[in-house]
Amino acid sequence: MPAGVLVGFYDGDPMNGGNLLGQGTTTKILYPAEAEDVVLDGALVPEAIQDGDQDLWVVVDDGMPEHPWHECRTDNNVSSGPAGCGLIG
Repeated sequence: MPAGVLVGFYDGDPMNGGNLLGQGTTTKILYPAEAEDVVLDGALVPEAIQDGDQDLWVVVDDGMPEHPWHECRTDNNVSSGPAGCGLIG
């Protein structure tokens, strides 16, 4: 995938009304099995997510228009889990 892919951060499942907390973009080309950290400003994160009481949802390729690159797997573009202090700080 090229640099500039949009990543969205949500306070709930975005398909069921989760609120967009912020967005970031990738900064480099990513080849299969590679990854990159995309950072969300901690000031935008609700206390319940910071405390680990609520999951943080992350969506890669979030709402982007049709693009010329081929993505091998689109079933791994949405993830959720506890963020807590380990990820936010």
